[in-house]
Amino acid sequence: MLTIEIKDHTLYLNGALQVHHLEGIKGELVDLAAEDESVTVDLSGIEEMDMAGLQMLLSFLRSRKNETRVTGITADMARALEITGLKPHMAPYMR
Repeated sequence: MLTIEIKDHTLYLNGALQVHHLEGIKGELVDLAAEDESVTVDLSGIEEMDMAGLQMLLSFLRSRKNETRVTGITADMARALEITGLKPHMAPYMR
């Protein structure tokens, strides 16, 4: 299961960032992508991920017109970004 919480311009993702959990949060991400304020995405609560989940996250980040940054990248997630070749694409958001 994947849950999201939005608090003080921070999007907290918790659980499994996997393809079969993405449909449940798609609408909320679309709404958040359209907002004009900067957003921080906290990934420290992600326990599992797959390629589709990482691609969806990157798509969300790219769709934002205002500043968006990612925090809480775990060692496992950093390794997954490296293995999948997504690290250079995610790097501009990791501050």
